Amino acid sequence: MKPFLLVDAHSAAQAVALLQAHGPQAQLLAAGGDLLGLLKDGVHGPALLPPQVVVNLATAEELRRVERLADGWLLGAMATLQTLARRPGLPPMLVQAIDHIASPQLRARTTLGGNLLQRPRCLYFRHPDEMCFKKGGNSCPAIGGPVQAYPGALMPGACHAGHPSDLAPVLMALEASAQLCGPSGMRHVLLKNLYLGAASRADTEAAVGRDEVLVRLRVPHTLLNQAFEKVAPRDANEFATASAAVVGAVQEGRWKALRIVLGGVAPGPLQLVTDSVIGQPSDARSDAALAAALLPAPEYAPFDTRLPAARLALERALRRVRTAQT
Repeated sequence: MKPFLLVDAHSAAQAVALLQAHGPQAQLLAAGGDLLGLLKDGVHGPALLPPQVVVNLATAEELRRVERLADGWLLGAMATLQTLARRPGLPPMLVQAIDHIASPQLRARTTLGGNLLQRPRCLYFRHPDEMCFKKGGNSCPAIGGPVQAYPGALMPGACHAGHPSDLAPVLMALEASAQLCGPSGMRHVLLKNLYLGAASRADTEAAVGRDEVLVRLRVPHTLLNQAFEKVAPRDANEFATASAAVVGAVQEGRWKALRIVLGGVAPGPLQLVTDSVIGQPSDARSDAALAAALLPAPEYAPFDTRLPAARLALERALRRVRTAQT
């Protein structure tokens, strides 16, 4: 691992100033689980340069605050998953997802912002000798490679990795928005817009500028039922083969409202179009059919290995929302 200078930031504004002062050679550090792993493994490329300066966000107290509002929550980007899991009153789906992430030891260190902005777990991206699109290469080497070597994605694009965050689809389904601090001050963006174009951006999956800092997430209150389901090779310390975050309501046996966001099946969280479902019958027989009908066909044949997992996660989540078991 190449040496770097570690600089503490005591506020989001100071972190932005440090990023501006040091330019492209500076990167942010949350808990470090993702960044340090990339550095130790020598993963780099034209779009993924090893930093000479690392700006430490753990010293910025304002980024760890968790506040309850009259109409929702403000969740600091540096709040740990353990802190969030223990906070009474948070959306139950958020706590469900946290319970499925890593292990208790890692949840004590991992931050909300770190989970949302982690880089792909695709083995082509993580291999130091492969030059994939996300590191500055011209194409995705996963095409034509063995299915076991990459996460896979159902949607077309320059990158075919699955997004590794379990919290991103949950917060998108809850219609959360992100607050970002940059050189021009604060800006707010819906989380669903933050990940637009994730497959076509080489240096990031989320539209966060190099000199911007994710400050907090605003999560509005909802009275709708909600459920998160994750399918993975094992229960702990494992990234999702596919996950589903569902928010909805049933009235008189028909869907009155429904939002679905999938994780692990595209370079960013994948929100499904559910307009045609509103007003349709909701019963035990329709869960599997609805899950199969809503999922897109994969662009590349081997990626259809993700489909059974995505269907299973979605079917389970739909059933729980339909029966109001949150």
